[in-house]
Amino acid sequence: MTAEKKKLPALQGLRGLAILAIMASHANLVSNAAGKNMLGSLGGFGVECFLLLTGYLMCYWHLERGIAAATMREKVGYALRKLRRYYPLHIVMLIVALPLAAKSLYYGSLADWVALPLNILLLQDWVPRSRVYFSYNGVSWYLSLQLALLVMAPGTLRWLGNLRRRSMVLLFVGILLLQWVLALAVTGRMPAQVSHWLVYVLPLTRWFDFVLGGLLYRFLRDFRLPCATPLERCLTLLSFVAIVPIAMSTGGETHSEVYSVALWSLPCLIILRHLAAEPDRITSVFASWPMVWLGNISFELFLIHQLILRYAEVIGRKAFGHPALGVTSSLIAMAIAIVLAACVHEYRGYRIKNRK
Repeated sequence: MTAEKKKLPALQGLRGLAILAIMASHANLVSNAAGKNMLGSLGGFGVECFLLLTGYLMCYWHLERGIAAATMREKVGYALRKLRRYYPLHIVMLIVALPLAAKSLYYGSLADWVALPLNILLLQDWVPRSRVYFSYNGVSWYLSLQLALLVMAPGTLRWLGNLRRRSMVLLFVGILLLQWVLALAVTGRMPAQVSHWLVYVLPLTRWFDFVLGGLLYRFLRDFRLPCATPLERCLTLLSFVAIVPIAMSTGGETHSEVYSVALWSLPCLIILRHLAAEPDRITSVFASWPMVWLGNISFELFLIHQLILRYAEVIGRKAFGHPALGVTSSLIAMAIAIVLAACVHEYRGYRIKNRK
C-alpha cells in the first residue's frame, strides 16, 4: 500500500502534462500555411492519458482498496460523489458559454437547441454531430464520456478483476490492433464528422482505452514486473521525444483525430507504465511540485481554459480586428485560465473542508 501511494504523485504529474497538451491543442500556437493548428492532435494525447489513468486508478481502487467488496448502494454513492465533483462547474461553464451561442439560439438553430438539454444531462456524446457533442463549452464532451464510463465501470472492473493472465495479454494486444483497424476502416468511407465521432467521441469506443488502463494495472500487479530494463527506459524517452513530432505530423490532417487514438495509445501506455513502476529521474520530474500542482487543478483547468480562449478570440476580433489569437495573446489567455482554475480549486477545497 505504501509503495502505491508513492507512485501517485508522478501519476498526478502526468495529469499536469496531459492538461498542458490539451491547452496547447486549443490555443493554436503553431499554424501551417493553410492556418490549421499543427498541435491540434496534442489534445488526443492528453485525452488518452486521462482515459488510461482513469482505468488504471479505478482498477487499483477496485482491487486493492475494497471497492470490489462494496455493496451496489455504496458503488452508486461513489459514482454520485464523482459526479457531484464536476457537475456544478460544468453547469457554471455552460452558462458562461451561452452568450457565445446566443445568435444561433436566437435564430432558431435546431442543433443548438437540441444540444442544450443534452449538454445539461451530459448525454451529448451519443449524437454523431459535432454541433452537438462539441456544443457550448466544447470540452464538456469528455464529462459526458466520464459519466458513461462511471455507469459501465462496476461491471467492467469486476470483469477485469476475474481475467486470467493469458486472456489479459490477448485482450491487450487485441485492443491495440482493433484501434488501428477501426481507424483505417472508417477513414474515407464515411463522412469525416461521423468517423471522428465513432472513433474519438463515442463512449462505447473509448471504453477500450479505459480497459487498457485497467489491464496495465493488472500487468504490474499480477506479473510483478521489475523496474524497467534499459530497453524500456529508451522506449519511455522515445515516447516523450515523439510527442511533438507526432502532433506536428498529424495536426494539419483532416482525419488526425481519427488516427490519434491509435497513434497515442502505445506511447501513453509506455509512459504510464514507467511512471507507475520506476522511481528514477523521469518519475521525480513528474512528482515535482509544479507538475503535481498542475495535475491537482487539471479538472478545473480542463473545463475553464477553452472558454477563456474563445472569449479572448472574440475580444481580439471585435476590439482589435484580429481574426485569430496570436501566440502572445494565447499564452496570456492560458495564464488567466490557470489562475482562475487555481482559484476555483482552492474554493472547492475550502468548501469540502468546511463541510466536514
